Amino acid sequence: MAPLATITVRIPDDLKKRMSLFSDVNWSEVVREALNERVELESRRKKMKELEKVREASDIAGRIYEKLLSTYGKIPYNSAELIRQWRDARWTTS
Repeated sequence: MAPLATITVRIPDDLKKRMSLFSDVNWSEVVREALNERVELESRRKKMKELEKVREASDIAGRIYEKLLSTYGKIPYNSAELIRQWRDARWTTS
């Protein structure tokens, strides 16, 4: 097991008294599990927000593409051919 860090949590006295009624419960473990669950939840939320940003960017790119397509029509372009031309040109001019 990895080394454990120590944190301090302040709780109301009433809650502490009620917790003491359950001496068989490992409250440190309960808190560790709750914190771990919350961190996982927040991580998923963050990923969802990032995914939403990617979707928004994709939608914007799609709208730009549609606008360019409607304005200029389809432009014949093959990126593989262009890359090959540049690579060939680089090696033949050296």
